[in-house]
Amino acid sequence: MTFKTACFASALAVAALGLNARAEEAPKSDYPLDVCVITNQPLDSMGGEVSMTHEGTEVKFCCRGCIGAFRRNPEPHLARIRAAAEAKAEEEGKTESPEHNPRRRRAAAHAARVTPYPLEVCVVSGEGLKDHGEPVVFVHEGRQIKLCCNGCKTEFDEDPAKFLKRLETGEVPAPPADGHHHHGHAHPAPEANAPAHGHREAPARRHRHHH
Repeated sequence: MTFKTACFASALAVAALGLNARAEEAPKSDYPLDVCVITNQPLDSMGGEVSMTHEGTEVKFCCRGCIGAFRRNPEPHLARIRAAAEAKAEEEGKTESPEHNPRRRRAAAHAARVTPYPLEVCVVSGEGLKDHGEPVVFVHEGRQIKLCCNGCKTEFDEDPAKFLKRLETGEVPAPPADGHHHHGHAHPAPEANAPAHGHREAPARRHRHHH
């Protein structure tokens, strides 16, 4: 073997080692399907798979022609890929923790910044949170607020500072005696000797004197 031949063989060996090393270092694919997301055909059915990344999601096709179809309306195909990825993770026994899911990570971070509601009653009326059905729950300036009804939500929106101060002091009004908060609209008491609603006082009957 001549010197040139030996050098050429060595170069080929080094190149082969480099290719093997790159193949071993190639990142694992996150694409959860075995078929093209557009045609449902095997990825190698058209001579070789084609891949791309869209909004952080890996997408694979059976040919380049499918890329255009994907770009025209990507959302349903992305939804299919993400649903398949979640199903695959469940099958493999993986928990979808916030650390592995950016959307859940953002939701967890937001929830961590919200101060939970500290009371067992409505801060507006003092009534139980479920006295009128499911409570009204929302976030105001980083605080979770729970109210017993939409009427209390309207009253809260008119003067939030008033009710936020109640949350800080814990001083909440006692629930109304009649079991219903009237949201600031007083009902006037009936006047003395006033006839009941819907009833008119009958006029006095005149008696004619017969001679």
